[in-house]
Amino acid sequence: MTMRHSVRRNLSSYSLVNLSSSYKMTKGLTIFARIDNLFDVHYEEAGSYGTPGFSIFGGIKISSL
Repeated sequence: MTMRHSVRRNLSSYSLVNLSSSYKMTKGLTIFARIDNLFDVHYEEAGSYGTPGFSIFGGIKISSL
């Protein structure tokens, strides 16, 4: 039988700024973009587990009319 011991520690507080937007160009065409962690904050949600830094995503959505 294995005993697991958990260690509790307080993590630093943090604030994140995430932005997202989309624009409908035509009836069947939308462009979109998203920025996560705008200020590249280093933070932990759980001790010693890394989290993503500054990230940019974007694309085009085409739908049938």
